Order: sequence, then C-alpha cells, then structure tokens
Amino acid sequence: MPSLHAAYPMLLLLFFWARGRPWMRALLVGYVLAMAFSLVYLGEHFVIDELAGWCAAAAVYFGGSRLLDWRQRRRLGHDQRGRDRRDSASAAARPWQSSGVPAGFPKGAGRTAR
Repeated sequence: MPSLHAAYPMLLLLFFWARGRPWMRALLVGYVLAMAFSLVYLGEHFVIDELAGWCAAAAVYFGGSRLLDWRQRRRLGHDQRGRDRRDSASAAARPWQSSGVPAGFPKGAGRTAR
C-alpha cells in the first residue's frame, strides 16, 4: 500500500533538508508535491498511499539516523550518557587493558625505576 514512488522523493527531501540552501529546499518540496500530484492525477496511487509512503520514508530516515548514531557511540566506547564505558565495570573485568598490571598486584609493581 505505501507508495515508494512518493517515499523516495520524501527521503531525498529529508536527507538534503539540513544541508540545502533555500532554493534547493524549495526545489525539493516542489519535487515531492509534483510527484504526489502526478501519481494521483495519472491514477497510479490513492492519496492515502502517498501519505503512507511519506510516513514510511520518515520512519526510515529518523530510525536509521538514530541507529547510526547509536552504532557510532557504541563503536567509540561511549554509553548513552556520553561516559566512557572502559572506565566502568568493564575495566574491572579486564584489568590488563586499563593499567598494564595484572589484577591483585600493586599499581607500581613490575616497573623498574630509571
């Protein structure tokens, strides 16, 4: 039921909206509306199909943006509050990654003075 003919122009509009200049935004809005008008006028889709396509495009755009942001935070080692996960309980579980000294030894153990 959702019209992908209407969803793709809407996806382009959402993707380029923040980066576009005012003339580009007007062009994108005109493209979305022209596609919507032509689809209904030529009998390819109903108006509800276009609205569903626009909603699907918005869900994909905003859902995908959140997913990519989450993956990037996770890849960088930060939790949702922006703190470094390596400083929390995971560092206690892997002490060799944080200080280079095995667990149970004093902090300066194994180092020689130079």
